[in-house]
Order: sequence, then C-alpha cells, then structure tokens
Amino acid sequence: MLTRQLPSRGKRAMWKLLVLLVVVPTRGAEERGCTSTFQVWQPDQDVLRQIEHVQHAVQNLTYFCQAQTAKAETKMSQHLTEFHNATWRLERDILSMRVTRMDAQLQTTKLTADVSNVRRELDNNNRRVDDLELDLYMLRTKYKDAAPRYERAQLSNDVASLLKNSVGDLKAEWLLMKREIDSLKRESRRLSHQYNRENNSSHQVAEEMRQVSGGLRALEKRTVRTDDLLHRMEGRLNKALADFDQVKDTLVDLKLEREEHHNEMTSLRQSNIRVQKELHELQVDTNRLKERQHPLPAQGGSGGRVLGAQGENSPDVVLQGAAGDDFIPRDCHELYQTGSRTSGVYHVQPSGAPYMTPVYCLMLNGTGHTVIQRRVDGLLNFNRRWLEYQYGFGNPYAEFWVGNDLLHLLTQQKHYLLRVDLLDWEGKRYWAEYSQFVVADSSNHYRLRVGGYTGDAGDSLSYHDNMAFSTEDVDNDLHTRHCAAENQGGWWFNHCFSSNLNGVFHRAWYSQASSNYADGVVWYTAKDSEFYSMKGVTMMLKPKTP
Repeated sequence: MLTRQLPSRGKRAMWKLLVLLVVVPTRGAEERGCTSTFQVWQPDQDVLRQIEHVQHAVQNLTYFCQAQTAKAETKMSQHLTEFHNATWRLERDILSMRVTRMDAQLQTTKLTADVSNVRRELDNNNRRVDDLELDLYMLRTKYKDAAPRYERAQLSNDVASLLKNSVGDLKAEWLLMKREIDSLKRESRRLSHQYNRENNSSHQVAEEMRQVSGGLRALEKRTVRTDDLLHRMEGRLNKALADFDQVKDTLVDLKLEREEHHNEMTSLRQSNIRVQKELHELQVDTNRLKERQHPLPAQGGSGGRVLGAQGENSPDVVLQGAAGDDFIPRDCHELYQTGSRTSGVYHVQPSGAPYMTPVYCLMLNGTGHTVIQRRVDGLLNFNRRWLEYQYGFGNPYAEFWVGNDLLHLLTQQKHYLLRVDLLDWEGKRYWAEYSQFVVADSSNHYRLRVGGYTGDAGDSLSYHDNMAFSTEDVDNDLHTRHCAAENQGGWWFNHCFSSNLNGVFHRAWYSQASSNYADGVVWYTAKDSEFYSMKGVTMMLKPKTP
C-alpha cells in the first residue's frame, strides 16, 4: 500500500517511513499468506506555490510604491516648472514696466527742461521789452530837452517804427512760445495718462504677484504633504522589504527541507521497492507451497480465482464464493463480487502493477465502480506537473487523480465503461457514459481512446479522442499556444478543449475579468459555455462485461 500524506506549512520536522512487515507463523500460516503495511509521507508542493504568491505580492507592492513615488515626483516637478515659468513671466513684465516708467520719466524731464527754457526765453523777452521801454523813455526825455520841433517829429516816427517792429517780433516770438507751451501741455497730459495706465498695470502685477505667492504657499503645503506621503510609503516599502526578506529566508529554509525530504523520499522509495520485491517473492513462494500441499481442482473449489487464458482485456476471470486470504483484486468490481458492498477506499492491484494501490470504490447498481477522479471543494490544486499526474495525487476520500500509470493498467486488463457524474451550483445533476475508454502507456503520452456516448450532459469528451495527455511542463496539444499552462490543469487537450475537469475550481459563472482564460472545471455541452465551472465531478470505471 502506498499512501501520501502532506506536511503542514512551516513545520520543519523530519518525516520518516514506517515499514512494518509482520509474518505470523501460526497454524495455517501457509494458507493465510503474508500481510504488510506501507505508509509513505511526501512533502506538499502547495507550500512553495503559496510562498511564490507571497513573493509576487511583495514585488507588486514594491513596484506600486515605486510607481506612486515616481508619480509624486513628476507632479512636483510639473508644479515647480509652472511656478518658475510664472515667476519668469512676472519678472519680464516688471522689467518692461520699469523700462516704460524710465522712458516716461525721461520724457517728463525733457519736457520740464523745455518748459524751463521757454520760461527763460520769456524772461529774456520781458527784459528786452523793459530795456526798449527804458530806451524809449530816455529818447523822449532827450528829445524834450535838446531836439528842435522838426527833429522831434522825425525821431518820433523812427522810434515808433522801431517800437512797432520790436513789438511785432515779440508777438511772433510769443505766438511761437504759446504753441510750444500748448504742445508741451498736450504731451504732459499724454504722459500723465500713460503714467496712470502704468500705475494700473503695476497694481495688476502686484495682484498677480499676491496670487502667485498664494499658489506658491499652497504648492509648498502640497510639497510637504507629498514628502510626508513619500516618507510613509518609504516606511511601508521598507517594511515590505523586511517582510520579503523574512519570506525569502523562510523559502530558503523550506527549499532546504524540501531537498532533505526529497532525499529521504528517494531512499524510502528504493527501500519500498526492495520490500515490495521481497513481499512478492514471499507471496509466490507461499502460493507454490499451497499448490504442493493442496492442489486446486480445474473448476470449482472453496474460493479464489480460476484463471483462463492470460492476456490483455481477458474477461475469463470467474470468482466463486468468498475469496481466499491470498486474493488480490484487480478492480472494484472484483471486490464487489467477493461480497464487499460498502463504498470506501480499498486496495487493488491491476495486471502488471508492481504493488497494490488505494482507490475509492463506489458500490452501486450491482457492481463496483473504480473512481479515477473527483472534484468536490477546490481545496486541492490540479495544476500539477507530468510526474504528479503520472503517479497520482490527492486523497481518495476527497479530491484526487488516480494516476495515468494506473489508468493505463486498468483500461488494458478489461473493457471498461467510463461514467462521468456532474453537479452544478444550482443543485442540478448531469451524467455522461462512454462505452469505450482506453488510455495508452507513457511512451505514447497516455493517449486517449474514447467513444460511444450516452447521457444527458452532452458529449464533451469525444472532441479529445486520440489526444495525448498534456500538463503545464509537457505540451502535447495541437494548439499553437500551451493549453495546459493557460487553462491550469492536466488533460487530453486538443484545440484546446471542450471539457476540462481538472481546471481551476471557480464558483459557477466566471468571466475573463477574474481569469485570463476559460480555465474552470468545464463540461461545455452541459451549459453551452466554457465560462461555467462545475461544483462537483466524479469519473469512474466499471467493466462492460462483468
């Protein structure tokens, strides 16, 4: 008997093999034969998968923190760039305003100088007028004192002409000065308006400066908050890195334990094979001894088998009465014929098998069904490698796969019917039965031969006829992609599947949002969809001709 038990996570205890070989030399020992019990424990692979999931989660958290940090730095850089651009524009406007103000001041200074010059010229003209009036007065005085009457009249005419010319010149100069003063006044008003506009622009710039200052303060506050967020994220990142280091150390320890367990299991398997060979030799010797002491008749007898011609799929095995102590059943149907009516785990040894294997026997409808696969709760991961599918995995009382080697040996010794029972999440049951079901050996990649469908679930298995078995590490399908890796389960994939009873245990309807591919426990024709995952599945064999 070869039984696998998986150790709990984190335990570092060493599991050892207990081989108990008991041979009781009592009366009738030759008739009872020898019994032996073997128990083998092997480490679970799911622990390493869960640790890998934790490692991926830590890496995702690290990448997320780095992305958030880069995003915050990018936003800060953008805000600083905008602030620098606004500051540069304001400085340019202020410089332009200063240049304009300086030009206005220069023009005002020039106008002031021109006004001063005009005023000086007016003063000079006034002085000239005063001088002329003084000269006139002096001439009049002299004329009264010395000049005769006729000279006085001539002089008066000359002086009058001179005075008229001087007054005309003065009037012309006065008009010119008046025009210049008017132009200076207009220029002064224009400069005043321009000065007012510059003052208004200065007030607007001051207001913009206040707004930019407020934005700068808000940006500084956001920068402080961003720094705090960065510090918190760095703290979380450091904590995540520390947890990752711990998980990594734990993973290293588990790998070391796994290597130790693997070495132990290798030695234990070698010991088991050696003990099995010795046990087989003892059984052969015991049978020979019994035949010498009590020769069996050609037909009939107190119990046991009467074997006809040997060969593959030979149905000429007749079980009469209760089986003897040395009886070794080849399947659950032979156990049913010996009187076993209780469903449960029994040990069978198909033709060609090196040792007995535990299988679940469902005693139903006048025969024993050999259960080869079961899905009930999703607690067992069916995304396994080639060797695990070859030798089988799981618990026969719960979810399990019997093993491709055993499937080949079972289907080669008799002609079996395959029965598939399905249960959906609404409580409805379906069934499908195939009159032909044969699995080739490992050299042919456990190629499937199936046909002869009956039932109400629809034919979703004939699509996989003549297909080799595929797992995540061995791709034997006909698709350009790797169906077993994408759909996460071993099966006889084609392009890729119409049924996949070893897929991921989803709950009823699922979508590509939760799964990248249609990777559920699928029987397409039952729901006309590859996105409905069954709740319960049982695959079992019974002989076509008992």
